[in-house]
Amino acid sequence: MLDQMQVLHDQGVTLLHDTRLRVGWSVITLRVFGGRVHLCEPQFAGDPVAAQIDDITLTLRVTSEQLALARALEVHAEPTLYLESIRIAPGALTAHAVRLERTSLRSVGESGWSLIAEDSTQPETWTRMPCFRLLEPRPTLLRALMLPSDYRVSFVGNDLISVVDAADTERWAA
Repeated sequence: MLDQMQVLHDQGVTLLHDTRLRVGWSVITLRVFGGRVHLCEPQFAGDPVAAQIDDITLTLRVTSEQLALARALEVHAEPTLYLESIRIAPGALTAHAVRLERTSLRSVGESGWSLIAEDSTQPETWTRMPCFRLLEPRPTLLRALMLPSDYRVSFVGNDLISVVDAADTERWAA
């Protein structure tokens, strides 16, 4: 992130109060107060659209976990922004074994990700929620949200079990 800020500075971009930088799945805001620059992230535990906190720990943790998985699989990362929506099948948030599937066909504001219980069929009805809302019930699912379109990722509890690519090749197996 500091390298990215240096590149911007070298290109003549002035980083001022309220400068926003995309970092993986989140946005870091530079705030100047007390004569110092503070790096702030959205307040995920509250209202991340309206409030920020003077800490970027969660942004860096989630982004580093996502990048680590993408690098381990040697795939081009396609970050999902924390406000983009994810489709949730009935019962999927509380199911022990779940599958995330990403489609390339998506509208603006949508991540392309769908969450479904492994032992269920494609539901007729879905709910949608912003991806950051996974932090409370299923934070480990966030690891997969930087994988490319047409990938399928399976979890049992908090454990990543399998990653299958667009060609239906298993890229990861626990």
